[in-house]
Amino acid sequence: MKKFLFSLRRQLLNNRWEDELDEEIRFHLEMSKQQKMKAGMTEAAAKRAALRDFGGVEQYKEKTRDAWGWRIIRDTMQDIRYGLRQMWRNKGFSTVVILTLGLCLGANTAAMSLLKNLILEPYAYKDTRNVVLIGTRYLKIPEYANGISNLSIPQFRYIEENQTVFESLGFIDPYLEFDMEAEGGLERIPGDRVTPGVWEATGVEPIRGRTFTQADLDTFGSRVAVISERLYRRVLGAGQDVFADDIRLDGNTYKVVGVMPESFYLNIDRSDVWIPRDIYSVDAHRNNHSYWALGRLKAGHTLEQASIELDQLFKSYSEQYPEDQREVEVTGKTFDGIPVNDVVTAQVPMIKTAFISFQVVTLMVLIIGCLNVSGMIMVRGLARLRELAIRHSLGAGRFRLARQLLTEVALLFFFGLLVSYLVFDGFIHLTYVLQLDEIPWGQSFSLDYNLFWLSLGLAAVLTVLTGSLPVIGVLRSNLQGLIQANALTHSGGKGKHRFHAFFVMGQIAFSTLLLVLSGVSLLNLRAVLERDLGFERQGRVGVSVPLPSYRFGRDQAAYLEQKEPFRRRALERLSELPGVIHVSAANRIPGSIDDMGHSDFTMPHYTIGENEVNPNALRNNISPGFFETIGSDIVLGRDFADTDTWESQKVVIVSENVVDRYFKDLDPLGMQIRFWGNDLTIVGVVEEIQDKPFFIPETDFTLYFPLSQWEMYAYATTFILNIQGRPEAYIDTIRQAMLEVDPNLTMTITTFEEVFGLMVFAQELPMQLTTLFSVLALFLTAIGLYGLVSYVVAERTREFGIRMAIGATPRSILSMVGTWSIVWVLLGLFFGIAAGAVVCFLLTPVFTDINPMNPWVFVSAAAIIAIVAVLASLKPALRAVRVDPARALRWE
Repeated sequence: MKKFLFSLRRQLLNNRWEDELDEEIRFHLEMSKQQKMKAGMTEAAAKRAALRDFGGVEQYKEKTRDAWGWRIIRDTMQDIRYGLRQMWRNKGFSTVVILTLGLCLGANTAAMSLLKNLILEPYAYKDTRNVVLIGTRYLKIPEYANGISNLSIPQFRYIEENQTVFESLGFIDPYLEFDMEAEGGLERIPGDRVTPGVWEATGVEPIRGRTFTQADLDTFGSRVAVISERLYRRVLGAGQDVFADDIRLDGNTYKVVGVMPESFYLNIDRSDVWIPRDIYSVDAHRNNHSYWALGRLKAGHTLEQASIELDQLFKSYSEQYPEDQREVEVTGKTFDGIPVNDVVTAQVPMIKTAFISFQVVTLMVLIIGCLNVSGMIMVRGLARLRELAIRHSLGAGRFRLARQLLTEVALLFFFGLLVSYLVFDGFIHLTYVLQLDEIPWGQSFSLDYNLFWLSLGLAAVLTVLTGSLPVIGVLRSNLQGLIQANALTHSGGKGKHRFHAFFVMGQIAFSTLLLVLSGVSLLNLRAVLERDLGFERQGRVGVSVPLPSYRFGRDQAAYLEQKEPFRRRALERLSELPGVIHVSAANRIPGSIDDMGHSDFTMPHYTIGENEVNPNALRNNISPGFFETIGSDIVLGRDFADTDTWESQKVVIVSENVVDRYFKDLDPLGMQIRFWGNDLTIVGVVEEIQDKPFFIPETDFTLYFPLSQWEMYAYATTFILNIQGRPEAYIDTIRQAMLEVDPNLTMTITTFEEVFGLMVFAQELPMQLTTLFSVLALFLTAIGLYGLVSYVVAERTREFGIRMAIGATPRSILSMVGTWSIVWVLLGLFFGIAAGAVVCFLLTPVFTDINPMNPWVFVSAAAIIAIVAVLASLKPALRAVRVDPARALRWE
């Protein structure tokens, strides 16, 4: 260590030590000269004799520096200074390399961050691998076999009382909303009701205060709350003492005891408040499966052990209900658990596919960028062989020269890494452009800066691999032969050109593959956009209005006296607005992710087969005129009417595919289906409507019920308007009209176009990403091809001049350069198209709306590559035919 510090001190004070060394050498030479002059020599002869006796001054300096130790530090500093001068001298080359590396490394790291935070590890819990989402699994139903369905309260109680593998269990009543009293009036905020076990199961500590416990519930009842950091900053103010004042939710006062970090959430939708849920003193319905459960495994227990125990618990639980045994046998229903970080991929597998495609695309661009940089650095190193040969003749060893080249490469990668950090940091803004913030669990998404260190390691590996190319060229070249040949440049022959062309061919192949994938994604998106949704998007807007029970009541009487009159007043007021063609009400916007309730139904005329399960349908509760408002057609029967009230016979409208499946050769009108213990009469059949986003697994059927007959669903109402003109221009008018009906309302106004944007998210994202990075890949490929042809032309300038001097025409020179380029472009296209065909064949099950092997996609990709290749090669090729023969002969 002392030797190192001493050497480091010498390097920092390098000029002082060098001056002292020069002074010492001058002193020895002067003393020797004086002695020889006393012996009778002249001053000039004595000086020459003193130098001869002393030996080489520079050699003595080198030996002295070696004696100081740690020469490598000084040499490295020299290499760095020389490398920086080379970068400044070749600013164009350095800029292209640094920007290429920065874009590729930054984009790839950002893609890894997105994939990790949004898909692979969306839940930031303590020791997340031991946290399990508990629910029911249907092993014999393929579309549900990989996911977990909700629990009922009695089921959770039974698990909690009898399990032995979990150290803590938490119950979650999700997707709730509360009216919070704020300074500007009421604000609707999302929230969950949970049991205290949730905090122990997640292991996440609050950033302020604490979480509520069972003792708090014993002291305050259910009037305690934990809020999110987002709510704390946005509404209450981060500088405010949140624990000094209570908050008002749905007309009740809650004592805030803690603030959870912004990254914390319990379900796919983020929440701003968590309040206690009493599940022990209530008589809950066992068929109300609307809840989640989280469990933390005990030390030494595995998920496999938990699954075995949960399966045994379900068998003992289901023995209490013999009437359910047939369903259990047919569906393979059981209790089970999955790692909490697998929830997103299990619930929305198409989202996972979209983000994995994002990662694959950025990796391909990274490969193209590395091939580009490797080719440019190799060309740069080989072009400097004469310079290196001269340095070698002056005493520099081959490994010294190789280290210099490697240092220059490391500097390029270092500055490229700095640029990649800026790209990585700025990528958060691109997430908004790509609407990644629209993903429900990505609303407070932030990039993972820990992954930037992965880029650092990747840059180090690429430095060694890329820098080794010119290093190998230096170590294998005949440097002495270059001096003897007195060549201005050195040609490594066709082998070196082929080596460089290989890199360009690789770039062309990967760019072609990206273009093919981009074209296939574009065709798939177009096919999705051209689907018949069963409703119109243009001119439609939805106004979601919660009807909280603290204001509107919760029983049938409250519904008849308050909710139904409010809805009628709102419909009347909205219909009076200028530009409104039609208005109706429902419990959700078609195609949205909100309130997607599903239930089984049966039909008296249809007997379920031995291995068949009851049909499952998406529920939608609507008012008369709903189908006319959204532009859907009733193909048979009638719409709901004002006469369909609570006292009248319950009725239902079914989607067309229900009739096709269960009412073949029968008139469905007037026939019955059984739903939730009620016999419903079919009064109409409507065309199939895309009722959920495309990335949500399909539900076969949809049932429509009159709002006036199902007050249990009247917790919120969505008013749907058909407007003449742009709906965005009416938003303020609509809001004001609703506040005239009730000044204390909270509402969310959404256009159908916005809903459709989220519906096609999983199809649109791959297309956007592959197109974006295909353009980047084309740009990098053009640079690589331009550099290759320019280098070949520069090396063969004298050859072209001599050929033209002895009679070659410009056309023949152009043909010579163009033919060589075309061969490598065609090879790259061949391998790229072959790879694209293989990938498209493998993706055939994913692209259900199109044939991914569309030949026009491959032809278009090849044409684009060919055009880019011609444009990139044109300028250096024209430079070849403008060579002055006289000048070339003078050089020769």
